Amino acid sequence: MQHLFVFLISFTFIFLFFITNLFIKKIRGTLGFSKDITMIINRYKLDKKKFNYEKISFVMALINSFIVAVVGTIASAINLDMVWQLVIAFVLLMILMYIMYTGVGRYLRRKENKK
Repeated sequence: MQHLFVFLISFTFIFLFFITNLFIKKIRGTLGFSKDITMIINRYKLDKKKFNYEKISFVMALINSFIVAVVGTIASAINLDMVWQLVIAFVLLMILMYIMYTGVGRYLRRKENKK
């Protein structure tokens, strides 16, 4: 139960950070394609002009918050040396990023093909 609480608190704070950052960029007028969205668009050969960047940014903020919160919770729950915690966290981070970004890319490709 304690780990669930840690996950929910960390997810909330990280998500609020990402959304605040997105809101500040929108106000300043510097809202551009981020690295993760650009990577997905290039990998799946999508057209940048067909997407609503604000919606995609919100979804990516949600996904990135989930990834960071899961990795942080699992890495802190493991009772090993710090080096092994970092190794496990890095591997888990790469796996989750691959799975989640692939899912988003396939969804966006399917959505683009329907239009």
